[in-house]
Amino acid sequence: MKRLLIIVAGSKTKSIPVFQFFLNKFYSFFGVDIGNNDWPNKLGNFLKDQIDVNIFKWSGGISETFSLGPASKKLTKLLNNLVGYDEIVLFSKSLGGVVMEQAVKKTSNNNVKKIIYVATPHKSSKIKFSENIEVINIYSNSDKYQKLANNILYFGFGKRVLNCAKNICIKNLNHSDFNINKLVKINGEKVRIFNFYKNIIE
Repeated sequence: MKRLLIIVAGSKTKSIPVFQFFLNKFYSFFGVDIGNNDWPNKLGNFLKDQIDVNIFKWSGGISETFSLGPASKKLTKLLNNLVGYDEIVLFSKSLGGVVMEQAVKKTSNNNVKKIIYVATPHKSSKIKFSENIEVINIYSNSDKYQKLANNILYFGFGKRVLNCAKNICIKNLNHSDFNINKLVKINGEKVRIFNFYKNIIE
């Protein structure tokens, strides 16, 4: 069986030089990485012997009109044009999950079999997908940035947990910790987070 993993990263953080000190303080407080955002490449390289990998590129903004909407249309087009794969898995981080969700709801590709949210702010806990799609939602109650996004984007009504998903809470992680192949404890067992993702994707 031929399988494809599409990685959809979240919004991109940029420090404007004149505000750099304050922005760095803000991002540091909320546990957000202000590096080069190369974690999708690292994860893709880690998984490439197991599954074909496509890293979806988009602007990384937070505007529905100028960023999220156009990105979801681009991802829908990519999904609709994919051929030769028996199973497609979508792995999304943060606002990349919003892009992914919109695209999956619009696509005509029936080979999307699994979607994975990581630290994604959800507008509602009641999200509907086709019954043949497995939904996994990974989050941390310590993620201040996800909480902030839920408050700002969804006026305080955003959700961490989904009714339609297998919800997995990893304790004591900041928003950017999900990008690093660090040792974490899940259900009492220690595991590297990329190995955990690998097991989830299989």
